[in-house]
Amino acid sequence: MIVLYSVCSSKTLYTLDSVADWASHKYGIGLPEWSSDFSQPATTSAVPIDAKWEDIRIKIRKGNIIAYSYKENKWEKKTFGEIGLLNKRTQGPNNQGAILIGLSHSKNYPTNEPRQSKHAKAISLLGKSLRTLIGIKSDPFIAYNKTDGWKPRFKLTDARSDADKRAEKAALHEEYD
Repeated sequence: MIVLYSVCSSKTLYTLDSVADWASHKYGIGLPEWSSDFSQPATTSAVPIDAKWEDIRIKIRKGNIIAYSYKENKWEKKTFGEIGLLNKRTQGPNNQGAILIGLSHSKNYPTNEPRQSKHAKAISLLGKSLRTLIGIKSDPFIAYNKTDGWKPRFKLTDARSDADKRAEKAALHEEYD
């Protein structure tokens, strides 16, 4: 829902947060967050500069949302589109997003094939997106090995069905004749 800005004006004005939420939900478009004076982008990451990837938890949520937490602190969230993991044509995860989802299911990357330069490029692009999201400069993946491929240094889970499971558990089931 888009919310009208509370300041009186001769023009219709909307709050930036509501427009950003609408654009993200409807079209997968990420808009920057702005401070109250609208002149500087706001910094929202709760991750300290000296943080390590081992202290990060990442959850993939329904609706192409990625959430992260540092040492069990508050969960921050962004859309796949905001960090470059969304295919703009299909509005689904792009190749890097699909790799991240596969890794959340403990799948190896690459799967059952020898390492190629396209795999290294894809994992590099995914790492760049994650470094941008979290703000940690080091490599988010353990170095490639033939047995396991690349593995994340952070805890990664796929929580896309969690909301559905909670709703099903909370639902009241009654039979009618």
